[in-house]
Amino acid sequence: MTADELMEEALRQVAAVWQVEAGQIVQSESSFDWTPGSHTVRVSASKHDDGRARVRLWIETDFLRDIPIQNDSFCGVLGALAPFETSTYSLVYPPNDIWKEYRGREPAKLSLFSSAYISEQSASWLPRFAAQMAIMQPINAEIRSTPMSEILGGGTPAYAKGEKATIYNAILEIAADIDARGSAPSRWGGSEEFTTCATEYGRSDQCFGNGDPSGLTLETPFGSNSALIRLRTDRAHPQLKNGLLITVQIPFWSTPAEVTNEAAFLNFWEARSWTDFPQFGCWHLYLTGNDKAGLAHTSFVPNALYLDNLVFNLALWSVARAQWVRRERWPDLRDLTMAKILDARLGG
Repeated sequence: MTADELMEEALRQVAAVWQVEAGQIVQSESSFDWTPGSHTVRVSASKHDDGRARVRLWIETDFLRDIPIQNDSFCGVLGALAPFETSTYSLVYPPNDIWKEYRGREPAKLSLFSSAYISEQSASWLPRFAAQMAIMQPINAEIRSTPMSEILGGGTPAYAKGEKATIYNAILEIAADIDARGSAPSRWGGSEEFTTCATEYGRSDQCFGNGDPSGLTLETPFGSNSALIRLRTDRAHPQLKNGLLITVQIPFWSTPAEVTNEAAFLNFWEARSWTDFPQFGCWHLYLTGNDKAGLAHTSFVPNALYLDNLVFNLALWSVARAQWVRRERWPDLRDLTMAKILDARLGG
């Protein structure tokens, strides 16, 4: 398939999953806008300028307008809520210093954002999976934009027509089905994929790990330390209940304010960069218990979206994300091999 064919197929699959009819969207050659309720969703596909048949598919939902990104309290509360408010997408807003330089006095906005990278090998399933993950964007925008603006103490709901819709597309009710399937134990529990993935990919200089029927742990070099990647079946999501939790922890610890700023930058930058790994989930801070905050990325796949062999993709995407952050934000670090990192940790 050519890049143009991949773009067309990706957009077709998204529209098919959401059961979008032609008359319900505003369409261009490589994108369409859809307003299933109160908030507009933008879907776009673009090809890389290297000429290879690869396509970036991104999905973004308007959430809040006029957010006070210069307000430390607003950003701090949003950062603290991020692990609980997101699931299958990222909270994206511009860091204040970047916004001041490039947009001046123009009001900033907060969006819900997802992306995926489509090749001929993944064209049969990844656009569909991305659409299924991203449908939580307009669902949660409908539910949460008004209370979130009140909790954050700033911003206004980004209603497409200026006020909350009274009629919305029935696809937004799919959350009830996801919730019902989430009441059962994780469908990944007992999977052999965790052990197989650790055996195949977790025995190298760039990745070390272990797996068992309950999950997978991987480490990849981050200077003389390592980034920690975990796939877990024993942690329920507060909204989606049971499924598969994926976390990436970066060895960066600082004050909550500094980590919140770094997480906001990474969400913003990842949404605007060609990374070759999907943006399902969100960068955020986590508290370490000693008055410091750590930097992590969390995503969650609910039971309703179970796929065979998905563990391998999620694990490799997570390793790629950790390595991307190291290159982008700490380019001067010299990565040791995992063997040397583990040897030093054990006192060797």
